[in-house]
Amino acid sequence: MSSPRVLLAVALVISLSIAPVAGQSSQDYEITLDQEIDIPERTVEVESDEFTVSTTGRYAKGGTVEVTTSAPDSSEYAIRLVDSQERLRASAFAAGDNSTSFTLDYDAGTYAVVLANASDSSDIYAVKPLVIYGYTVTQETPDETEEDSTLTVEFSLTKAD
Repeated sequence: MSSPRVLLAVALVISLSIAPVAGQSSQDYEITLDQEIDIPERTVEVESDEFTVSTTGRYAKGGTVEVTTSAPDSSEYAIRLVDSQERLRASAFAAGDNSTSFTLDYDAGTYAVVLANASDSSDIYAVKPLVIYGYTVTQETPDETEEDSTLTVEFSLTKAD
């Protein structure tokens, strides 16, 4: 093979290997949980990609999380529930806009719902954190307090089952 042909072949291989992959952007995917609470907005890094998070799910152990997803009509993806050690706890496969539910029979702690490529779990489209809580907090406060008096607030913790 002559030198110009070799250079052309090498250039073609390099251009194909660095060309952007046509397809969906992670901005086309969204996760909504049925029991979300607002949290201060933050950026989380997952598999060298960054996601902005402003809500989290809050659930009791043994509860059920209802996951609603928005995605391009032609897309196929996995909905995964992972723990803080990135271990897969549950999964479902979906296409386009969809919904599924997972029973949360896991220890109290931090988890995440992740939308990922159906065949490559490291190709992540969206992330939503959720917490399985271990305790509930109740408080008692008086209905009224006089000016310049002491306000007493009583808190109690109850371990969640």
